[in-house]
Formats: sequence, C-alpha cells, structure tokens
Amino acid sequence: LEALYPPDLRPDLTADQASIAVPPGDNTLIQDDIKALANKIMPRNFQTVPIHSMDFDKDSVLSHQWCSRIHQLTTTSVNDTKWSLDTETKYKNALDAFKAFVQKPDLTIHQVYPYMDAIYATKFNLDSIGKLEDVYPDLMKFRFDYFQQLWSTEESRLIYSNGFITELIRYMNDAKTQYENNKLSDYFRYKLSLYFGTSESLYVISKHLGYSHTQVPSFSSQFLVQMDIDADKNYWVTVLYNKEAIKLQGACAGNVTCSYGQFVSFLKSKLANPGTIKDCKPLTPMNMLMIDSQPAGDHTNLVVVSVIICAII
Repeated sequence: LEALYPPDLRPDLTADQASIAVPPGDNTLIQDDIKALANKIMPRNFQTVPIHSMDFDKDSVLSHQWCSRIHQLTTTSVNDTKWSLDTETKYKNALDAFKAFVQKPDLTIHQVYPYMDAIYATKFNLDSIGKLEDVYPDLMKFRFDYFQQLWSTEESRLIYSNGFITELIRYMNDAKTQYENNKLSDYFRYKLSLYFGTSESLYVISKHLGYSHTQVPSFSSQFLVQMDIDADKNYWVTVLYNKEAIKLQGACAGNVTCSYGQFVSFLKSKLANPGTIKDCKPLTPMNMLMIDSQPAGDHTNLVVVSVIICAII
C-alpha cells in the first residue's frame, strides 16, 4: 500500500494497523446472503484501508450526509425502467454467470448490485475470484454503470456532500487564520489528506470538483487538498485525486491551481439548499440501522473509515 502514496503522505502505521482483517459484515452493513457469498469466495475477507484509531465521532465530522431525500432520488434513478432494461441487456452474459454462481437465477440487477463489493474486495486482495474470473471485467463495468446511475442527479450529490464541504471550508479557513495570527511559519504548505473506505464519498466530492471517473473509486484511493502561500502572501489551492491534479471547475475555470478565494467560492456553490437537508445527519452505523429502507442495492460499505492527516511543513 505504501507505494500508492507520495513519500510524505504514507501512513505511519504498523503492518497490523495498515491491514485490518475483519469478518465479512463487521464493518459493513450488508445482508446475510452477501456475507455468505463473501465467506464462500474469500474466507478471510478483509479490506486493506489506511485507518487511524480515532473514535467514530471525530471521523464522522468529515463524513457525508444521509437524508430521506437522497434515498428518494437514488432509488428513482436506478428504478428508471428504460435504464434498467438496457443495463440488464448490456450485461446479460456476466449477470447470468453471476446468478449461476450464487445459485439464484431470479435475482434482479438491483439485487445483484450489492454483491459487487464482495467481488471487488476479493479481486483486490487475492487477485483471483475463481469461476467468475472471465466475467469479472464486465461485472465491474456493470458495478460502475449502476453506481453512476445512483448518483446521476446533481441534487443527490449536493445533499450527500453538504456536511463534508462545510467542514472542508472550515478546516482551510482555520489554517489561513493560524498563519495570519503568526502561528505558522512564513512559508507553509497545509495538507488535508482524506482516506475513505467509502467509494460514494470520494466519487461525489471529486466529481463536484471536475474529475471524470472511469471506475468506482478503489479502497486505496486518495483525495488531497493542498494549500500554499506564495512570497506575496497569496493563498493557492491544489486538489489531487490519486496523485493526479484535478482541473478545478466553476470559479477556478479549469485550472489545476486556484486562488483560495475562488476555490472557497466554488465550494460554497456546491452546498445544498438548506430546505433539502433538514433531516440530514452525518452517516454513522446507528443512523444506518435507523433507515427503514435503502436505495436498491446501495450502500454496502458505508461505514466511514477515514483518516485526516494535516501536515504543516
């Protein structure tokens, strides 16, 4: 894993901390039949995710939001009849192979989708998924198409990331204030590096900023916000996704480096309408258990396991 991160951002973790072995379902709210599948194809199912041993309340400050409106929007998106039929036809061979593997021939695409995280986790950690190896590429394409459809509405993405963006602005403003109050050196680089165990969080925030995804974000994906100050005391922001500088949209006009004011202005344009987030809460395991129903097949790995690293150089 260390090779995936820039030298100054590699998690300072022991092998035991870096590779967290957990039984299927202990850190994901997944159904019993998915647990059974995970056990069948991967007895030692685990996710290798850089993680810090901080309590969940601190982690959830930078979590995404969950609200009834998101449930409504994402469910409507994937239940679109034409899209569902087209998707089923497009991936018929791969889906049929998967249904035969789990011995459930009558599964709909909405019932198949939750299994894809277990399939991906197995391939990610073991490099092989046995009988499904030949159809794995198409299963992952199906996973991404379904994932994109879930988050196809701007409103759902705005609501989902509202709490995260609010806190990101606050973190950056705090760093700027510290410098202006002479609490930081004349030259500083402020890095806010966020490691997620949730693909939705990474997808939504990076899509807001202008990154074009070609697959569901992986377990080892990295999102980095970096703020610098030049000799004239101007603040500049760069955002990297998996080490690639994002061409920032909106007020940043497609540039990879954006002034602090322009960047914050753009972030504020991505805050949700207050009326749409009245029942929103940071997503926690307890909140998930209180949700009566979820978008079809969505959110099999929604427990946040993020790390916040603020390095001042």
